[in-house]
Amino acid sequence: MSPGAPSSPTDPRRRRLSFLAVNGGYLAATAAESLLAPVLPLAARELRLDVADAGLAFATLAGAIALGNLVGGVALSRSGPKPGAVGALLVSATAALLVAAVRGRTAFLACQALVGLGSGAFFASGLYAAGALAGDRRRGVAMGFFGVAFSGGLALAALLAAASGESGWRLSFAGSAAVSVAAAAGLAAARLPGAPPRPEPVHRRDLRRAMGAPLAGERQ
Repeated sequence: MSPGAPSSPTDPRRRRLSFLAVNGGYLAATAAESLLAPVLPLAARELRLDVADAGLAFATLAGAIALGNLVGGVALSRSGPKPGAVGALLVSATAALLVAAVRGRTAFLACQALVGLGSGAFFASGLYAAGALAGDRRRGVAMGFFGVAFSGGLALAALLAAASGESGWRLSFAGSAAVSVAAAAGLAAARLPGAPPRPEPVHRRDLRRAMGAPLAGERQ
């Protein structure tokens, strides 16, 4: 096997545990990025955020998630899914702790950007690892479980907000940080596949052949 080829644990039990760890990581990442919605009314009251601030918070979070997706894709191709996934969850945990301690509008918005960056960066590594661990024959089922983890993250965010009560919205983010750290620890202990193999460079001649365009000198 070439150094750049992906490898997965061959022991079925180890493979299942690793798969569960990946899904647990996606659940934690989703909970982190979804926590803003249920706690925003309470945070807005304490931090004196208006409607424009609320819209800016969601836009900042969404934009950071998109940027995190790109960063995560680069990290996956260069380092493999484990460093990318663990690092992303640790960023999310750090961001959540910072949100729990903020005292002003600007810091709140900046921390939402960091939350989105960490949560978005997990996606590429998590999705790749889940598919690789499942194998070709079970990849569709694996994507279904990955979707279940997303729904679980949404539910967990709502539960964290509900458990924190009217005056404890900061505790919600502290709880999210704890979940992210636990998920990162599980992934660090899991055996995940290596980085995906890098594609061969595409030459102009090959591209023109694929498009059906005849090359000079090849016409009969």
